[in-house]
Amino acid sequence: MTELSQYVPEFVSDSDREAFVKGQYGERIGWGRSPAVIVVDITNQFTQDEYALGSSATTESLLDANERLLNAARQAELPIFYTRGPSDEEIAHVAMELRKGGEAYEVGDANEICEDLEPRDDEIVIEKTKPSAFFDTHLAGMLTHHDIDTAIVTGVSTSGCVRATVVDASSHNFRTIVPAECVADRATTSHEMALFEMQMKYADILPTDEVVGEVRTLS
Repeated sequence: MTELSQYVPEFVSDSDREAFVKGQYGERIGWGRSPAVIVVDITNQFTQDEYALGSSATTESLLDANERLLNAARQAELPIFYTRGPSDEEIAHVAMELRKGGEAYEVGDANEICEDLEPRDDEIVIEKTKPSAFFDTHLAGMLTHHDIDTAIVTGVSTSGCVRATVVDASSHNFRTIVPAECVADRATTSHEMALFEMQMKYADILPTDEVVGEVRTLS
C-alpha cells in the first residue's frame, strides 16, 4: 500500500488511505511570504467545564500551545485576529436558532476570550454568527489589506468552527496552516478525523513546534 506521509489517524482504513493517494491528496501546500494568525473561538464557554459547551480536559494543552505561538507571532509582528460568537443576546438567538447545540450558547463572560490568551489592543476581535470566521465578516478584506497570503488557524472546535474557517481560507486562496496542538475538540474522534480531512484537502497540519520555529524566522 502507498503510504501517506502526513497526518493520518490509526483508525483510517487502508482503502480510505488509498482513495486519497489515488486522488493525489495530502501533499504540503507550504508557506507563503506573509502569514497572519487567526484564533478561532477560544472563549470561556468552549474551554471550561462549567459551561455546557466546554471541556477543559481537551483544551488545557491547547491554551499552552496557543500562548507559545502567539508569543512568537507578536515578536515577529504578525497580524493576529481573534473570533468569538455574537455578544448581543438577540443577534445570538437568531444566529444560533438553527444550529444544533445553539441553546447552550451563552453571552457575557462565557463569550469572552480566555484570560491567558487575551488579545492586545492592536489585535482585532471579530464577532461572527456562523462557524466560519470568514462568513459575513470583514476578515478576508482585512487579510488582503495586510497583504496576507498564509493563514495560521488555531482554536476550537477542530471539527466545527476551525474546519469551517480552514475551508473558507482555502476557498479565498490563502495558504492555510493548522498547528496540530493549537486546535481542540470536545470529542477525540471528531478532532482526529477533522485534522485528517483538512490535511488531505485544505491545509497543512503541522506540529506546533515547527510552526513556531517558522514564525520565529520572520523576526
